[in-house]
Order: sequence, then C-alpha cells, then structure tokens
Amino acid sequence: MSFFIILIPVIIIHYENLQSKEKILKAQNFGAFLYFYSDGTYVIKSGPWASKKHFYGKYELKKDTIILDNNGLDDVITSEKLLMIKAKDLYNNTDSIKNYLVNIDTHNEQIKSRFMGIDKNKNEIYEPMFLEITFDKRNYKCR
Repeated sequence: MSFFIILIPVIIIHYENLQSKEKILKAQNFGAFLYFYSDGTYVIKSGPWASKKHFYGKYELKKDTIILDNNGLDDVITSEKLLMIKAKDLYNNTDSIKNYLVNIDTHNEQIKSRFMGIDKNKNEIYEPMFLEITFDKRNYKCR
C-alpha cells in the first residue's frame, strides 16, 4: 500500500514537469488543446474535463506544417500532418483573420472530418476541423 502512496505523487510530478516546458505553439478547439514545446515534444488534451485523454509524442516543424509521430490520435487529430493557415474568424462572425491548424492528408489536402449535419438530399456534410492558434512564439507567418 505504501508503494502506491509514493507512486502517485511521483507520477503527478512527472506529468507536471512534462507540461512546464517552454511552449512555442498552442492551439485549441472545443475541448481539444494542443501544446508544442521547444524540445520537439507535444501534448494533446482532448475530451470533456472528466474523461480528458492526454496524448504525448514528438513532432517535426517544417515551415507551416507540423508532422506528428502518431496519427489518428482521436476525433480531432485525424492525421499525422497539421497545416498552419490564415482564415477568417470562423467562430465569432467577424472579418478578422486568425491563424488555425487543420489536418491534412498525404496530398496536403484538408481532411474533412467534422460532421456538420445532413443536407436536404440526405447527404452527410463534413468540414475540416479548425484548431485556433492561440499562442505562437515562432517567427514564422502562416499562409
């Protein structure tokens, strides 16, 4: 029993240390948070607060593309490649331009994975999942 009492704080401290590293990029969208660190690692937190999943791994940054060491981590990150783009503010109905991450496939096309509903012809409608970049310490401009 005492082993578990010691083990729990050690695990908590370990994961707190993982998240206290220098962030260079942060993106989010409706319960999904992506943190990219200067040492080439990332943490993705996804899901409702009570059952939030954490994904850890390494990434490579090539200009406006982030390449993850895993793909299909959950329903938000559906590929191993994320593209940084500029787009009109999608959520506040303003004309301001914001930076976003989107999932892209092997042909660098946006993946339409977010179910939006069914049209009048009973076709399912999907659109890309946009993750707003809320913190960017890099000196690179998005497309």
